[in-house]
Amino acid sequence: MDTIKIVNFIKECRNKKQMTQQQLGEKLFVEAKTISKWETGKGIPDVSLMYSLCEVLDISLKELFLGEKINDEHKEKELEKIILETFEREKRINKRNIIGEIIVGIILILLGVISILMVSYASLTYPLRLLLIVLILLCECIGTGGLAILDANTGYYDCESCHERFVPTMKEYVFGFHTMKKRKLPCPKCGKKTWCSKKISKE
Repeated sequence: MDTIKIVNFIKECRNKKQMTQQQLGEKLFVEAKTISKWETGKGIPDVSLMYSLCEVLDISLKELFLGEKINDEHKEKELEKIILETFEREKRINKRNIIGEIIVGIILILLGVISILMVSYASLTYPLRLLLIVLILLCECIGTGGLAILDANTGYYDCESCHERFVPTMKEYVFGFHTMKKRKLPCPKCGKKTWCSKKISKE
């Protein structure tokens, strides 16, 4: 992928639509500075935003990856290959992240329980024991918070109503009621709040 070509194409398409960076950001539920980063070559759109970006700019996913309008059959076939590889790579990364989350979560729980038991039965003064327990709990909270951030940004949630796959905001993720497999979240496409299931890829 030619990153410079892609970001210039995004800017060109946005200007053709007579949209400001702020207006495009609002349609994609991102800040204007995120659009600015794309258009200045400091980053490219996350895979989770590419479909929505293409819809708003009225271009195909293949054209976005190429960074220009497609009129060549050979280019189209090459792009199909690039797109498939990109989504497969994302799927593998998300799968690894989810396995990592589970392992780290189990380790955090075990370390927390073992640490508290050790401190509880050690020969320490009451204030020191209390201080150590508070520090252990604080470390556990920080670790759990880190896992939550990783989990919120790994994979996608599938809307039960319209089946749009999206990444929730951190606020929606934290305050969404959840079970082991689903989380109640508002869909950015249909606006309905449903029990969304976790998926490791956009497709």
